[in-house]
Amino acid sequence: MDGKYNKDDIRMACWNKNCFVYYKPVEQGKNKMVKLEMDLQGNIRTGTQLYKQDSKEILNKIDEMYLYIYQKYLT
Repeated sequence: MDGKYNKDDIRMACWNKNCFVYYKPVEQGKNKMVKLEMDLQGNIRTGTQLYKQDSKEILNKIDEMYLYIYQKYLT
């Protein structure tokens, strides 16, 4: 995440405006594959890319998506 932004402040700003990013399993079992969903005040968008649950890649992508929401919709 860009150094001039505080990750926790960005998430709180998004959450306070009912904007969330979370992952949704697409299969069962250990180390599930998941897709990201973005909930923008009730408008849900599901991503197409698959990620391994709890991987560093998906955690970085979630941070990136919160920054995107913050910059595009909240500032």
